[in-house]
Amino acid sequence: MSKSKTFFRLMRYMLRYKGLSILALLFILMTSIVATAILLAQYYIDNYITKILLKLIIYIINIFWIIYSKSCVYIFRRVLLCKK
Repeated sequence: MSKSKTFFRLMRYMLRYKGLSILALLFILMTSIVATAILLAQYYIDNYITKILLKLIIYIINIFWIIYSKSCVYIFRRVLLCKK
């Protein structure tokens, strides 16, 4: 038997279960969409969000360092040099 004859013969059997066949194909389609969405989410988390968070953390550390250094200068001038 050729492949096309086998395919059409299988299709005749599937006509009895048309509803279940369509439902199965819909589930396969939904599974593919969800798997693709998960892969895209992993890609964006790995390549964009972690880099943005790293830059944000470095920015926050720099701000705290500026505040800390200004307070150290203030303490040095106020306490050690007795100046206002």
